[in-house]
Amino acid sequence: MSFRSATLAWSLVVAPALAQVQLDWSATHGGAANGYELPWSCAVDANGGLYVAGESQNSGGGYDGLVVKFDAGGAMQWSRRFDGVGLNDSFREIAVSPSGDVYVTGRMGVETGVDAVLVKYSSSGIREWVERVHSPGYGFDEGLQLAFDSAGNVLLLGMWHGGEWFVGSYAPDATPLWSWLSGAPGGIGGQRPLRMAVTPQDEIVIAGYRGYGKPYAEFTVLKLSAAGQELWSNKVDSGWTSAATRVALSGDGRVAASGAGASANGAAEEGLTAEFDLASGALRWSRTLGGAVDFDAEELAYDSNGVLWSVFTTRIAGLGDEWNVVRYDASGSELSNALFGGSTGSHDSVRALAFGSAQQAFIVGTTDFLWSGGSNARATLAQFDRSGALNWSFQVPAVATQEYATSAAFGPGGRVAIAATVYGIGASDSDFGAISLDVSAAPQAYCSSQVNSNGCAPAMTFTGTSSASASSGFVVMATRELNQRQGLFYYGVSGATSVPFLGGTQCVQAPFARRPLGISGGSPAPAQDCSGEFALDMNALASGALGGNVMPQLSSAGTTVHCQVWSRDTAAPFGTNLSNALRYVVGP
Repeated sequence: MSFRSATLAWSLVVAPALAQVQLDWSATHGGAANGYELPWSCAVDANGGLYVAGESQNSGGGYDGLVVKFDAGGAMQWSRRFDGVGLNDSFREIAVSPSGDVYVTGRMGVETGVDAVLVKYSSSGIREWVERVHSPGYGFDEGLQLAFDSAGNVLLLGMWHGGEWFVGSYAPDATPLWSWLSGAPGGIGGQRPLRMAVTPQDEIVIAGYRGYGKPYAEFTVLKLSAAGQELWSNKVDSGWTSAATRVALSGDGRVAASGAGASANGAAEEGLTAEFDLASGALRWSRTLGGAVDFDAEELAYDSNGVLWSVFTTRIAGLGDEWNVVRYDASGSELSNALFGGSTGSHDSVRALAFGSAQQAFIVGTTDFLWSGGSNARATLAQFDRSGALNWSFQVPAVATQEYATSAAFGPGGRVAIAATVYGIGASDSDFGAISLDVSAAPQAYCSSQVNSNGCAPAMTFTGTSSASASSGFVVMATRELNQRQGLFYYGVSGATSVPFLGGTQCVQAPFARRPLGISGGSPAPAQDCSGEFALDMNALASGALGGNVMPQLSSAGTTVHCQVWSRDTAAPFGTNLSNALRYVVGP
């Protein structure tokens, strides 16, 4: 059997794509011929460098931990294998600290079982230290996730001795600061932590499952202080076995978790989302998605309006697996529920969710994967607007026979980085894949809003998709406006600016055109709040459906348009208010 050289092979592909998303580059990194590499995690640094971590088969048939760095242009900078004591090792997560150092965690094979391992590298690939977490006797320990506190210390979430929850805090020089173990809650359901989130006050919230004296484990959320003391723990009793696999913080005192569990009779798997009070741990609400389908929680996040996005993979008979994007308000009411997937019968999955500056959601995953073989699996990026509606989706052009997205990270300059398992490169079974997508042409909010007399900063956003050939369907709006106020919309095609004007900032470069918007609506008088909203359909305006004089460039695909809203605010020093601005590109 022959193997590739120790430096490992890699290749780079650059190709064009569609209007709001472009493929910057894709690269592959190969290990042993007829072997495999599995990239479990990726991270991006402040310069756009992409780090991919996972495991790689070695010449002896076992596997090592592996970290590969690509620069912002897709050129491989370095690769580092980790072989602890000559047994099987694997990196499960990678993170870049605020100072630019690189941390990876996972597991390391030892004579007495498996240890959790935390390794620090410099940005240039120098291994600085290794920290092992070893439970007594013959145990199974594993590092699962990394985060950083406000002082730059690294937090390690892991599993201890095959079941207990473990969190350790380490200084950048490897000094252990504190550690916490969950202890066994009883029962035979077992326990496992799965994800954590860190508050601005360095408190830690963990989601997972624990056996509470029942034959099955339950969906559990737990909070630690900044020093590692347990503050509260709560669970959702689904009536059968369940697990919390994702956790998110709202920024206004709420914490959410999502997961899955069997229905009451154990016949099917239900999607479960719950929200807790961050201070006390009290359950605010829980919701299930169920029926003749199976669900797995994939991603969870709050947007800037405090709306919770809960994304599942949903298995539907006759259709296969689809992305299921659900939005909830603060009371747990469902705002939207959308399905998205590839071809019928394929298995589609989600790996990352992040929000753009214009309040849209970018979701990364895989579509068109077939377990039965003959797969055309592709890494896929989709944009959903603030209403939860799909705007567009983009399948990454083939790197090889197929690629399966395993992780994604959102970096500077409007770039989305994807780590993927790539099949079909040469004679190997699988390789590391690294992909960079440019979404800087997607709608973007910019400039600063003028805070109104009610303390709110209006925010420009949109729904739908811009199109030079459509007569409706792309609504630009200013939200968080004072209720029942007059407003004026103006737009230009000469670029952005930043000029002080009447206590706010003019963000659209002249010359520009104006359009009356009428009244903001919202709560009826005499209430005074920020429930107002101004909206204008730019496709309708461009097509002439709204009348008046219109800049002809609005109907030309590729034109960059900048827009902003002025409104009345009689309690403000100048009696007016200016929103921030929105920039978008007219689509075909």
